[in-house]
Amino acid sequence: MTDVLDTRVLKLNSQYAPLDTVSVREALVDLCAGIVEAIFINEAGAFQSLNFTSWRQLSEYKVTNEADWINTPRYRFPVPRIVRCVDYSKVPIFEPRLTPLGIMERDNYTCQYCGHKFKSKDLNIDHVIPRSRGGKRSWTNLVCSCFVCNNDKKQDRTPAEAGMKLIRKPIKPVRSTSFLLPRGAKVYHGWDNFVSLVYWSQNLSED
Repeated sequence: MTDVLDTRVLKLNSQYAPLDTVSVREALVDLCAGIVEAIFINEAGAFQSLNFTSWRQLSEYKVTNEADWINTPRYRFPVPRIVRCVDYSKVPIFEPRLTPLGIMERDNYTCQYCGHKFKSKDLNIDHVIPRSRGGKRSWTNLVCSCFVCNNDKKQDRTPAEAGMKLIRKPIKPVRSTSFLLPRGAKVYHGWDNFVSLVYWSQNLSED
């Protein structure tokens, strides 16, 4: 069983942009030192930044029993699952990770065959050269596609065979400011206010 001190906390910069996930142990050390503040999200979805003393006092009244708790000889308080740096405001630049979300952001949520823009739930990721033909899972062979173009028109064919053309050539992005959770990371309450979650953050692993 994982020690609660080794579970993860989402770390934000002072402008509420995600930086990383850190261990509860590291987050608590920084919280006690005043380097970070804990983020409390109320029932209306509003954020409140709290120092260690305020977090401990507020949690006695407003944090549900669903939280993981830390017990010390003097106090009992819940684990903060989101912390915010007090002074650090820089936004890190991340190397692009090949994910469905990354493909959709690169293609501006636009089907690369019909040119229409869609919501993410109405899109999928197409191999330009099908895997059955040796096509690789890579930035230059994956594109955003609507279900009609991919499933009904292109199917398991090349664009030329299907009589279709890409509206632009797929390329690998240089870099991104979008933070994605590590694959398989456990997600805690409130994280979805700051990061993209679940399927669209999963690494596709280049061939």
